[in-house]
Amino acid sequence: MLDKKTKLWLLVWASLLIGGVQTIKAGNWDETRSLKIAVVSQPKLCGTKEDRRFEFYFDLGKIEPQDSLFSYELWVDFDPEKIKIVSALYINTLSDFFDWKNYNIPEPGWLRVFAAQLGMNPVYGTRPLVAVKAEYLGDCPDSTEIKAENLIIELADSLDKKIDFSQTKATIVPSVKQTPTSFVEASFIADTASGFGADSTVEIVMNINDNGLERTDSLEIDFTLDDESFAFEDLKILSEKIEAFDSEINERDATVKCFLRSGLNDENALEIKIKRKKGGENAAELNAALTVLNKCSCATEVRGDKIYVKNFKDTTSSIVENDLENNEKVIDFYYDERREAFLTKTTRGDEIVKMAILYDIDGRVLEVKRNERASSLYFDARGLDYGLYPAKIRLNNGLEINILTIKN
Repeated sequence: MLDKKTKLWLLVWASLLIGGVQTIKAGNWDETRSLKIAVVSQPKLCGTKEDRRFEFYFDLGKIEPQDSLFSYELWVDFDPEKIKIVSALYINTLSDFFDWKNYNIPEPGWLRVFAAQLGMNPVYGTRPLVAVKAEYLGDCPDSTEIKAENLIIELADSLDKKIDFSQTKATIVPSVKQTPTSFVEASFIADTASGFGADSTVEIVMNINDNGLERTDSLEIDFTLDDESFAFEDLKILSEKIEAFDSEINERDATVKCFLRSGLNDENALEIKIKRKKGGENAAELNAALTVLNKCSCATEVRGDKIYVKNFKDTTSSIVENDLENNEKVIDFYYDERREAFLTKTTRGDEIVKMAILYDIDGRVLEVKRNERASSLYFDARGLDYGLYPAKIRLNNGLEINILTIKN
């Protein structure tokens, strides 16, 4: 079996013997020339056929009239399983000035581009020698190489010893085309989880939307709780379009890996059961991070979600009365218009705001902040409407204060 290099030389000599064009012998190539390749554009996957197409060109640098460029024959090596040659491009290249030019694929994986002058005038200038349009055939963003293996300046006499081929290799790196819907999203139905039953558990339902993206057939979802007052107890698949093939549940984190049998569009996908421990705090943050497992997916973005889990106890029912606990002004809580933020801070130098929970007026948790050192905490209020906002503040000495402020 002949290797690819041997086949190349057989093809070259066959072309010389069968159909060589008579040209004037070039006589001014005394110095080594560098043949360079440049990729104009990279292919995009998950779009149209035109998105998959890309262009590259070869350049010999400035060609003078005395260089006597009357003909050339260029051989390019490529992977036929990943690249399809669409055409040679002559406009805005030196090849456009040749009287005769053409290209062919003598065998899979080889591109041959050739040109010749039929008269006595050589071709010269600063343009690239020739350009090529190709199409990426694969579905995965795997890289592949194209490389010029030989350039014959005279059909009758190869001058490849005077041509430097060290810069004739280029890597084609396709990427997935980004669109407004090229994302996969996992989202909780509610923005707050509460209502723990007699067994001290609550069920939280999550939706999944894959936007019908191709090859988005397997996902991993990682759940975490940021406080030990709550624990994961169970995880259950709800949709017939999802099949879990691996899962793990711990107290503070849980993971599920699943196949998607068909497209999901904001459907109830799975249910997470969380248990409240006795004596726990009133709120914790539940995070869901999403990973697409199929590396050939048409998804360019993954979107997770987070919600706050809080105890069944209504922490906002007696806010005005409980504010009397703050009659010594242990806590300041107000809207800072300059910063567009709610500021909570202690009035005593030895006190620390250990935890602060910001609610809306209906008692839904908006954000939970924790810290171990600072005497103050900020809540970003730029996206919040004007109105009343309750908060629960806990100090390091165990004192809890329900307090109310207004954004105006």
